[in-house]
Amino acid sequence: MEGVFVAALTAWYQVLRPALREGTVSRGLRVFYKILNTHNHDKLVRRMQKYTVLCPYFQIKTVLSWMNQCDRRLTHPMEGDRIEDRREKLPFRGDTEYGPPLAWVAEWKGRYSNTYGEPIPRRLKEIGHVFWDKNRLVRSGGMEVVLRERERL
Repeated sequence: MEGVFVAALTAWYQVLRPALREGTVSRGLRVFYKILNTHNHDKLVRRMQKYTVLCPYFQIKTVLSWMNQCDRRLTHPMEGDRIEDRREKLPFRGDTEYGPPLAWVAEWKGRYSNTYGEPIPRRLKEIGHVFWDKNRLVRSGGMEVVLRERERL
């Protein structure tokens, strides 16, 4: 009887696991950062108990979709949306933590963009273009990839 219970519990967890993962992801980067930087097992268990949530309706792909972004912009516009609408310039001022990376500036032709997720070309996300510093981007030929993919937007 105990084996049947364990099997049922395991099967139930496999069904719930994606909903737990997606719900916990929905808590944001601050929680993710806290969890990643917790090296004490007991403290990690307490944090996971605190932050793990079941959220069966949350799908990160849905949140990042172009349609949801358009809907959010219409119903709850953010300052970043207004800046984008005004086509304000966003220059590259060197590799600093306070400014945009060169790949982002090149991708959006030097204009502010509040776009994320699905609209960004898959190829650019695969290579992690926004994490490259200027020297690596230029030296590796990554800038050509950014410019080529930009034309597909």
